[in-house]
Amino acid sequence: MKKNPARSPRLLAMLLVALTATSASASVQMQFLNVSPGVGGFKMYNYKESTASVALLHNNVSAGAMNWQTGGDDATLPVLPLDGSNKLVTFCIEIGQYVTSAAKMYDKTALTSAPDPYVTGYGNSLTKISSERAGLLGNLADKYWNSALDTGVENAAFQLAVWEIVHESAAMALSSIGGIGGLNVGAGSFYVVGDRTVETDAITLANSWLAGLQNVDLDPTKSLYALTNKCYQDQIFYGSTPTPDPEGDPGTVPEPATVISWLGLMTTVGLIARRRRAAEAA
Repeated sequence: MKKNPARSPRLLAMLLVALTATSASASVQMQFLNVSPGVGGFKMYNYKESTASVALLHNNVSAGAMNWQTGGDDATLPVLPLDGSNKLVTFCIEIGQYVTSAAKMYDKTALTSAPDPYVTGYGNSLTKISSERAGLLGNLADKYWNSALDTGVENAAFQLAVWEIVHESAAMALSSIGGIGGLNVGAGSFYVVGDRTVETDAITLANSWLAGLQNVDLDPTKSLYALTNKCYQDQIFYGSTPTPDPEGDPGTVPEPATVISWLGLMTTVGLIARRRRAAEAA
């Protein structure tokens, strides 16, 4: 019988395409509960150098940890740091969108794959958060994430620092990566004002944290990740860094359905090869 060397590779390619199309995305159902602890009453401003004008972005803003009820996590990476009740703590990176008390699906992704909310205030899907800003956010989390969960002032300070890193102009935010002198919650192209003592305390603390930031990974076992939704505020959470396997693959843990599909694929390819050998021998 004449061989047809293209038959098996072509079928294999078709099976691979089908398998890829059926793989699940890394997403989680999340329902916003509250901002707690935190501090309310901040005013956000944006200064435009081109027109030398100041615009009030938001009035009476609450800054602090955002608490969520999730539907549980799946087997995909990154793994969410949930408590025993499937609750999650995040901080937001957008000021132009809002959250809702209704359950919504969020995509889990690397921070550098999240839409960049700078300038517009909400995620621009065409651009991503730069590695420089992501590095500063990671350094902030390595140093202060645990402290940020202690009191309302520390909660608010961490959120203010996150907003400053993400929304400040590049000229200010990235002027000196070795020791960021341009980041100041109370000044620049993006700044925040508070009238009460508790608000000024949070601003002062945020600035003290920002003053010592460097684009350096201090804890390789933990990383910041993003939770994104095109219609609602994108979030960040601090979770475990996946450990690469001995083969050097840093990717995801395969889901059970994917493993089963691969087993079926390999079985099919084996049967094709066996039939071809039998046909050639005849």
